[in-house]
Amino acid sequence: MFSCTHLRSKKPAVYERHQQAKQLVNHILSSSNDKQAVVVCGDFNGPPTEPFYGSVSEHFKSAYTTVDGVEPSFTTSKIRDNGETTHCIDYIFYRELNVRAIQQLPLLEEIGEDRLPSEFYPSDHLSLIAEFEINC
Repeated sequence: MFSCTHLRSKKPAVYERHQQAKQLVNHILSSSNDKQAVVVCGDFNGPPTEPFYGSVSEHFKSAYTTVDGVEPSFTTSKIRDNGETTHCIDYIFYRELNVRAIQQLPLLEEIGEDRLPSEFYPSDHLSLIAEFEINC
């Protein structure tokens, strides 16, 4: 099963993101069996310190944490009127699979002084890539 999501944005929406994540997890759990391979990824719009992360990681592992031991330092970086915002808000979660590899993300200095989007990174988010081995 594969699921891609985009949770509510903006800092004040912590509660809404948590509720959306719980609803997503409950839907996936009720639509799959315990041994079914699942990938849940997307723009969760919040850092790993927010409650949504615990609700998701209670049932699914993070591909980046599995390989690197931590989430990326950032998946988006923008220059705004009030300064630079750099956050990790995108994730790849999974269960019943083995992670073979992840795409290493560029350093902040490598994406350009205007941050994202840039010439070589055309989105305001970096692409996360994980390679999985399916156990049949």
